[in-house]
Amino acid sequence: MMASYQPYLSITITHSFFTSNLAQQIHLVPTSATQKWLEKNQMFIKNTAGGIGIFFHQDALKATPSIQGSQHLQFKLFSGDAYFRNYTNIPLPHTLCTAEFDIIVNHTENLEASPKQWLSPEQLLDYPKNIISPYDISQNLVGLINLEISADQYFEANKHITLSYEHCETYWKYYFFSIKYSDQLLIDDPKKTYSFEFQELEQMNGRNNVITFHSNTPIPMQQRRNIPFQLRDQYQLILRALPIAHPKNIEIITQENTYHRLCHIYVA
Repeated sequence: MMASYQPYLSITITHSFFTSNLAQQIHLVPTSATQKWLEKNQMFIKNTAGGIGIFFHQDALKATPSIQGSQHLQFKLFSGDAYFRNYTNIPLPHTLCTAEFDIIVNHTENLEASPKQWLSPEQLLDYPKNIISPYDISQNLVGLINLEISADQYFEANKHITLSYEHCETYWKYYFFSIKYSDQLLIDDPKKTYSFEFQELEQMNGRNNVITFHSNTPIPMQQRRNIPFQLRDQYQLILRALPIAHPKNIEIITQENTYHRLCHIYVA
């Protein structure tokens, strides 16, 4: 009966890119060894908002003999968003890396962790094949969770773990296709936090004199629209609200042997 099952451990994935702060389109999968451990201990997994919950059978847990040593569990974290790595703060230039989280459950307080390190596909394949496979990597594997439950916490219920990803920052480059050029054109930030400079007139898609502006500093890549950029011709308002950056339009560029993210934003 469901009433006999209680929350044992929850894992929540947060991401500062999202307005809700909960990672979207994520899927946690136990490794084969962890799945066998769950079945042996009569536990099951249920998907939750931004993560999973693990539930245990009260009678089965009480009947478990004393635990000698820590219990080691592993989960693979997949993203259904093809652009997950574009808006995630991954050390450049290795944007195909996967986050490795290590966490030890040795007290009753809620636990939080950021990526311990970022593993390249080659490093992931150094794991035993029963843990990480080439197929896993092809399915947008974005996280590997190593979880150690200490012996004295094994029988404790309602353990909460939060794993956090951070958004990245990127330079923004605007392309204006239908605006008439004027040497008084400017992109204005009413909050006076960010500034842009006219860069050049470009030829794109058969159109001459495409006006481009480039931000002077990187701008946070976030889902929420909290940056009210406007296009002005000196004091005359041309466009009240310019579109914000989209992760699909980000590329990695090199300037003076330094890597940067650049997002292209097209305004028809």
